[in-house]
Amino acid sequence: MLRSSIQIEKLRVYAYHGVGPQEACVGNDFEIDALLHMPCPTAVVTDSLAHTLNYADVIDIIKSQMAERSHLLEHVAGRIHNALTAKYPAITGGRITIWKLQPPITAQVERVGFTLEW
Repeated sequence: MLRSSIQIEKLRVYAYHGVGPQEACVGNDFEIDALLHMPCPTAVVTDSLAHTLNYADVIDIIKSQMAERSHLLEHVAGRIHNALTAKYPAITGGRITIWKLQPPITAQVERVGFTLEW
């Protein structure tokens, strides 16, 4: 049996997630990585988008969920997971990572993030 996955890496979104009040006002840059497992044996043969995930739709779903403010990245990742698996029930597993690129902390750090795997 063929194993397959769809990947989206470093999707950039500006959003307002975070616990601090300044994050609700100022916002932050985020990057989202998604790895979605889905059997696609028919798409491999037919060359038809109807038998796989549409990258554009997946990105629109992620952007839509990122636009809704949450305190926690955990909550946003859970909403993205729920929205993607509701639209595409053939998704059998995956990983969603959300990176906050400029966290408001007093430490030298490139980014902080949360990963949800199933």
